[in-house]
Amino acid sequence: MQTGNISSSYCTNSTGVDCVDFVQLSWNYTKDDLYTGNLRNICNVISRKNVKYMDALNSSSQCHAMFYYESNGSTFYTREATVAGNQKKAKTYVRTATFLDNNGYSTLRYTQMRENP
Repeated sequence: MQTGNISSSYCTNSTGVDCVDFVQLSWNYTKDDLYTGNLRNICNVISRKNVKYMDALNSSSQCHAMFYYESNGSTFYTREATVAGNQKKAKTYVRTATFLDNNGYSTLRYTQMRENP
């Protein structure tokens, strides 16, 4: 998925399909216009030790949200839409628990998330 710069009234350096749009569209949620400051309105905050595939990691202070994909100890693999490093792509990134803690990321589960049967 290719992304690109757009202007934003609440965060600078947003992307075309910005990070929260990427999350909410993946959850098939189109009712409201969400951003990192109100993403919690449709989610429950959960402990990171209970994180599952397709839960979101969200930081209002960093104006960024991403999906949890999988982890290996304190290393977290995420799927994100970002312009980090001018790559302008939605792709898999590697984040550490220390990075998430130091940047104020909370772990969110969409309230309408259904478990696979």
